[in-house]
Amino acid sequence: MQAIQQIVPISHLRTEQDEILTMMDKAPVILAQRSKARAVLVSVNEWNKVAEELRRFRFIAEARAIAARNDEDGSWVDGDEVRYMMAERGVHVED
Repeated sequence: MQAIQQIVPISHLRTEQDEILTMMDKAPVILAQRSKARAVLVSVNEWNKVAEELRRFRFIAEARAIAARNDEDGSWVDGDEVRYMMAERGVHVED
């Protein structure tokens, strides 16, 4: 089940900043203008989590592309080399 979205009129930013920031610590806050979603506010911690997860997914996709290319052309990059390549990019790969 998905949590109920927190939607706030954008005009409330001027008068209810503290309340909106408190809401944002619990979950993203959707700012609405004329009853339409216009922006999303997220905490710095949440943003960093999402950015890190995206970075990891990109590296996983890159590793899969390397494996597919290896299979396609008969070359091979062994697991240690892939782990080294990922470590250079800041991603720790479990053995």
